[in-house]
Amino acid sequence: MKIRPKFFIGLVRNIILKIRYGKRIDLPLLKVYIHPSTRVEISEAGKISFRASRRIYIDRGGLIRASGGSIEIGSGFFMNQNCMMVSHQSVSIGSEVMFGPGVCVFDSDHSMKLGCGAFANQGYEKSPVAISNNVWIGANSVVTRGCTVSSDTVIAANSVARGHLVAGSVYAGVPTKRVKSLSA
Repeated sequence: MKIRPKFFIGLVRNIILKIRYGKRIDLPLLKVYIHPSTRVEISEAGKISFRASRRIYIDRGGLIRASGGSIEIGSGFFMNQNCMMVSHQSVSIGSEVMFGPGVCVFDSDHSMKLGCGAFANQGYEKSPVAISNNVWIGANSVVTRGCTVSSDTVIAANSVARGHLVAGSVYAGVPTKRVKSLSA
């Protein structure tokens, strides 16, 4: 069996991530490819879990950061280049989910109260993000805190997803609105 250099480098990187983060990262070594230029960071009580019965592919230039929160990524996940995922509480991604280039997922916002000092020092407002199975999120879209994306849903490029997105639908806009139902 011949292993391509790209995947050998990915395997070595996965081993380094396992050594660095130990039990805080659940990473099937041969099922997950993370491009070397994508940063994986776990701080405080953060945890990242890859549930991979099928391959997971994470392209270049991205960031996956569990900053005290948890990130769970399902089987068959594809993350295009320059995507960002940050968790202070909980981000859950189901199976067969695709991110176009530049997609961002955040489970928090900076607090913004007048008279309480600089916004940067006020901490975060947090709510879990849940993305179900068979979801496609188009290029440069943002999924905001508290958003729930049901199965079989498409989010058009350049959209801002918030609230509950129902199954079998296409959403678009800022903020997203349901624009059509998907049919078999």
